[in-house]
Amino acid sequence: MCDQATAKQILDTIHELMDEGKMFTAFDVTKLVRNGGHQVRHHEVRTEVHRLFDNDVMDSQYDRVQHTFNSNGSPVTAFVFMRDSDDVLDYDPDLFGNQQLAPPQPGMLKTPSQGILPANPTVAQPPTAPQTDPTDARGRLCVSNSLTRKLGWSPGDYVVIARLPKMGGISMKLQRMSCSKAIGTTYQIDKDGNVRIGQAAMKSFGFVTSKGVSFVIDRANILVSPK
Repeated sequence: MCDQATAKQILDTIHELMDEGKMFTAFDVTKLVRNGGHQVRHHEVRTEVHRLFDNDVMDSQYDRVQHTFNSNGSPVTAFVFMRDSDDVLDYDPDLFGNQQLAPPQPGMLKTPSQGILPANPTVAQPPTAPQTDPTDARGRLCVSNSLTRKLGWSPGDYVVIARLPKMGGISMKLQRMSCSKAIGTTYQIDKDGNVRIGQAAMKSFGFVTSKGVSFVIDRANILVSPK
């Protein structure tokens, strides 16, 4: 756990990033805090950053999207903090310097206590199918467990989102992956069996709003399209 001075520096750094409208990860915050003269372990910064988000300390315009990108030639999966108007594909992991962060070990992203995944969610439970308003209290699209269970998907599984041609109105596909290291935007199925997709991610896939969407099971995938 970081000390009070470091916690304040982390909070001040996040506020500066949000004031400038920057996309960032917890490791970006670590780099900036270190550049400010604080000797701090990344896992301590990461835990504090996600704690601030979970407690709604961050600007309400910011969302948290899990994304896999290349850094120093290796795939790295992390949560990108971004505004609804941002495109996660525009995130630059070297914007604040190219300090190296070792790629996560197998299973690392599945441990909430490490501060990588959301802990103690307080959002409302999604409605059961048929979904007339498939959004939760934070405005995220909620793909309900009534769909994931039909495909045999389980809490803790990872899904990757792929953009599809807008043929027939289909815009997005959710596909289960065997691990969290797929290149693309990945999400972990929560403890209740739901997949929650933030507004920023939805907009990056061409959705104007998370409301008014339809779900179709196609073989082993879930297709999402505007109604």
